[in-house]
Amino acid sequence: MTIVANRAVHLVLPSGKQRCYDCEHMLTEYLRLAMAKAHYELLGDGEEFYGEIPGFQGVLAQADTLEACREELVSTLEDWLLFRISRQLAVPVLGGLDLAVKGVGESA
Repeated sequence: MTIVANRAVHLVLPSGKQRCYDCEHMLTEYLRLAMAKAHYELLGDGEEFYGEIPGFQGVLAQADTLEACREELVSTLEDWLLFRISRQLAVPVLGGLDLAVKGVGESA
């Protein structure tokens, strides 16, 4: 991973493919990839939905509608990511996107 002009991130994926993201779109793509892994269930009497993202411990939501559950899940995911990144805790690598904070000179 190479950061170009403090705004762009150039990635070489394990497959050898290369991708370039600006920092804003990199986070958007990461959220999209994580939400694509989401699993939803209709609870008990069919009046509430439960959602979680496998591999993201503690990222879960419950709401009256599927859309409300999805919105709550993405909000929870955003908070979870900000918390973990701010404390330099591990986050899953998705689609070659590694959001871990590295010091200058450290390899990804």
